[in-house]
Amino acid sequence: MTAPMPAGLAQLALPAPIRVTAIVVLAASINLVIGSASAKWGMLAPVLVFCQRWVPGFGMGSLIAAMLPYYLAFLVAGLAMTAGWVFLDLPVGPGAPVEFVLPK
Repeated sequence: MTAPMPAGLAQLALPAPIRVTAIVVLAASINLVIGSASAKWGMLAPVLVFCQRWVPGFGMGSLIAAMLPYYLAFLVAGLAMTAGWVFLDLPVGPGAPVEFVLPK
């Protein structure tokens, strides 16, 4: 069964991977300008309700299960970048070393 799309999206006739990519880019863009997790939830929560239109049992567990592989991939990539930054001893900014010295 194919899910009906809003008229604007149907006219674009974009393939599903491009539509999903657009949603991910939208969410990433929101992360750049909104720091509060609750404010992000307020903006993106309608997507969860929208999913229930086609998958009646869709809930937080389904959302977490769908996002878990992305979480793990970003976790590994973030840790690798941080380890590389420290291993290469790159400064955090001009004249700011990576190491931290406890005050006496």
